[in-house]
Amino acid sequence: MKPSINLRYKSLLLTCLLILSAGAVAPAWGQTYTINYKNGSPQTDITERVDTVYIADGEARELFIPELRSVHLSNYHWYLRWYRLNGETLTKDNIKGKGVNPTDDGSFVLGGSLDPRTYDACLQDAGTSLFWYRGFNKNKDVPGASTVEYKVQKVEDDSVFCDVSQNIDYVDREINSSNKFTEPTLSVRYKFVIRPAKEIAERIKASGANDTIPFIKEDIYVPENSETINIQLGQIANNYAWYDENSTTIVQGDYYQYRRDGEKWTNIESGDKLHWKQMISSIEVGRKPVTYDVRAVNGDKYSPVLAQYKLIPGDYGFMLQSGQETSDDTRRNPDKYPDLYERIGYINFDRGDTILIGKLTPENNIADIGFPKDKGKWLDLGITEYAPYDYKNHIETTRLRPLQNQYGLFRTANVDKVSTPGVKIGGREYFWIMNVTTGVKEQIYDRTYYNTKGDSLGYFFYVDAANLPGRLVKMELDGDICQHTGILVNFWVNDMTTTFYGNEYNAYPLPPNINMNFIGVKKGEDGKEVEVVLHRFSSGNAKTSYTGDLINGKPINVNIGKWQQLMYTFSVPESLVGYDKYYLEVQNNTLHSNGADYAIDGLRIYRTKPKIDVKRVDVCSSANLTVSTEYELLLNNMGWSIQPNALAVIEDKMKDGVTEDSKHIWKYRYGLMGGVIQVKGKIISIKRSETFISELPIKGKPGR
Repeated sequence: MKPSINLRYKSLLLTCLLILSAGAVAPAWGQTYTINYKNGSPQTDITERVDTVYIADGEARELFIPELRSVHLSNYHWYLRWYRLNGETLTKDNIKGKGVNPTDDGSFVLGGSLDPRTYDACLQDAGTSLFWYRGFNKNKDVPGASTVEYKVQKVEDDSVFCDVSQNIDYVDREINSSNKFTEPTLSVRYKFVIRPAKEIAERIKASGANDTIPFIKEDIYVPENSETINIQLGQIANNYAWYDENSTTIVQGDYYQYRRDGEKWTNIESGDKLHWKQMISSIEVGRKPVTYDVRAVNGDKYSPVLAQYKLIPGDYGFMLQSGQETSDDTRRNPDKYPDLYERIGYINFDRGDTILIGKLTPENNIADIGFPKDKGKWLDLGITEYAPYDYKNHIETTRLRPLQNQYGLFRTANVDKVSTPGVKIGGREYFWIMNVTTGVKEQIYDRTYYNTKGDSLGYFFYVDAANLPGRLVKMELDGDICQHTGILVNFWVNDMTTTFYGNEYNAYPLPPNINMNFIGVKKGEDGKEVEVVLHRFSSGNAKTSYTGDLINGKPINVNIGKWQQLMYTFSVPESLVGYDKYYLEVQNNTLHSNGADYAIDGLRIYRTKPKIDVKRVDVCSSANLTVSTEYELLLNNMGWSIQPNALAVIEDKMKDGVTEDSKHIWKYRYGLMGGVIQVKGKIISIKRSETFISELPIKGKPGR
C-alpha cells in the first residue's frame, strides 16, 4: 500500500454506521462519545511510528494513515483515535476530520481498493479526541476516517497522535446503551511531530545547498547489472521548504524532479498528479556508479539540490537456495568457513520456541500474541515497526492472514494438513495470496528446518508490506567493530505474492525489495543517543522467472514460494571514534502493495577474520618483517577495488623511470593511490611502514 503524507512507515482506518451483534443501529450524529482506556490507563508497550512534519504558519496540512486512505474493504475497518497532547491532557484542538478522494488527487496506491468517489469525513466527536470504528460504517467509509487536517496560525513544536487497532476486543452494545466506548488492544501508535517550515528552510540555507551542492548526500551500494533499484525519498515534497532568491520568502515543494549524472531535470513520474509521489523507481545500474540529484518544485520555483544519491554497484544480491547450496563462493556459506568469518549478530525469529517436526499442528504453526517478558513469541519492541498479528483477536474473522504493514510469525506455509487453504483454527482458515489464482504447490518451512536437516521448526517473519521503507527488523551487533572491518550480511527472503501478470492493475506483482542500513550510535551534545547511518545498501527486486504455466495467456512466476538468499558485503567506511554500539536495520523498499507479500528469516551478520602471516626477513633480526594476507580478503577488509591495469597506471606515472631491469619491483602506496596489484594471482606481500609504502616483487602478470 502507498503512503500519504510524510509517513516513513504505515497503517489505519474509519466510516459511519453502528452494527451490533443483534442488528444495525445508526449512531446519533453530532453526539459526543466517551472513550475509556483499556484497563483504566493509556496503553504502553506498543509499536510506535514517528514522522516529522514541517508546516507553514496558517497552512492546512493533511495527516493520514496510509493503509486506510487507499483501502475501504471491511477487514480494514479498524479502530482509530486522533488527538493532540496539551501537557498530559488529550485535546482535539487544531485538528478536524477531512474527506478524501484518493483516486482523483493521485494519492491512491496500487494494491489498495477504492471506488472513484469522495469519502466524506466521518470521525466522531469523543470530547478530547476524534475516533471511528467499524460499528460506525455506513458505506465503506473508512478512508473518510483515515485523514485529519491540522492548522494553526503560528506553528510551534507540537505532536498529533493516532492510536490504531486491528483488534476487536471491545463491546458494541456499550456504546449503544451509554455512548461510552472502551478502546480495544492497540496495534500501533502513529506520532506526527510538528515543526515550523522555517526550521527546515534554515537548515537547508545553513548547509550551503545550491544547484550543485546537495543538502543531503548519500552513497547507496547496489547489485551490479540491476534494473530494479528504488530510491525512497521518505516524504512528499511539501515537507521541504526553502528561501526564495530574496532570502525572506519561504517556498514549499509541490512535487519532485531528479536528474541522472548531471543531465536534464525530469519529473519524478509521468502525468500531472505528482504531489504524493516520493520514489524514483526501476533505476538501471550497470557496473559503474551513477548519481541522482533530487529537488522540489513549486510552480516556477525550484529548491536547491535536496539530496544526492550515488549508486555504487558491486558483486552481491539474491540467489535461489538451489544455487546457494552448491555455490563455491564462501560468502554464500560462511558457517562452513570459521577461519574466515565470525558471526556477530542474528535473528531467526524462533523466540526460544523451537519444536520437533513431529509435533507440528495447525495450532502451533502460528505464534500466539505476547512479548518476551511473558515468554511470548513476538519480537521485542523496537526490533520492528510493523504491528503484531493477534489472530485470536483480529478483525479478519474468516482468514488467518496479517493485513498491510502487519507481521505474523509462522512455522510453515502451504504444508498439507497444517497450513494449506481449508485448514482452520477457530473458524479462521489459512490464507496465502500465492494460492489465490494458481494453487502454488511449494511447501514453505522456516530456516531452522533447513539448518537442522528437517528435524526442528522455529518461525519465519511474514509481512504484507506497503511502499514506504518500514523497518522489518533492527538488530544490535555483538563484538567489536573497527574501521575497515569487513562485514558480511546473509539472510533469506521468500516471495509469497501472486504468481502471474494480469490482475486488476494489469501489471506484474512486486517481488521483495530490501534496504539495509548499518547504523552507529553515539552520544549527542545533549547526552542523548544519536543514530548515524554509516553505510547503505539497496537490493533491487528478488529474482523472478515468468516461465511457468499460462494463466490468462501470461506465464506464472515459478520462483514463488522458494527461498532466496540475499548476500551483501561491505567495509566499515570511516572513523568510529565515539560510537558505543551498532545496529543493522532491514527495511521494506517496494514501490506499492500490488504484491510485496513475503517472508524473511535467518538474518546473519559476520565479521571477516583476516588471515595474516608474519615472517622475519632476517631470522636474527626483527627490524624487517614480511606481512602477507589473502588478496581477496585484503580488498574486502580495506574497502579497496581492483585496478584493471595497475602496471599501465604505474608506467604512465613513472614514464622513463621504468626499465626492463627494474620493472618487477615498485614502491606503491596502498589505497592512497586508488589502485591495487595482484601478486601471484592470490597472495600479496606488504613490507609496512608508517606511510604504507611497500616493495612488491611482481612475478607474473600485475593487475587483473
